Amino acid sequence: MKVARTLTPKDINALLDLSYKAVFERGLVGTDFNKQNFNFQVKNLLISAEFKSFGLFVGHTLMGFAIINCFSLPWSMTKKCLIYLLHLDPHNRTLENYQILLDTVTEFCAERNVHHIVTCGEAYLLDEHNKHNFFIQNNFTQHDTVWEKQNDS
Repeated sequence: MKVARTLTPKDINALLDLSYKAVFERGLVGTDFNKQNFNFQVKNLLISAEFKSFGLFVGHTLMGFAIINCFSLPWSMTKKCLIYLLHLDPHNRTLENYQILLDTVTEFCAERNVHHIVTCGEAYLLDEHNKHNFFIQNNFTQHDTVWEKQNDS
């Protein structure tokens, strides 16, 4: 039976293993990758008041996780939630499992009066067609295109 729940410090080993696979699969592990620093950052996710992490489990096995941040901007009292990453291991990467994690995040937000959820396609390892349909079926709308600059100076 699948269970989605808040991750706790006792889940750290499973989260470290799966989060390393998540960054590796996204091509973010290069020659300058500092695994010790990465481990420290992941551990901080579990104890930080700024972030919230949820896991999807079958029995005691972590199949996937979601990392979010809820916040209000200084000029607006509207509460927002940013989904940084919603990752599933390749053997469990189904729309149903993505939906379970997204529903968990949505329920968490509803309980805290957070009505605005923001995410980006890069947070999900789905093909473009399924990703687009997943967002549309969950009432997401695309509002902006992100522009990014590498500052080498």
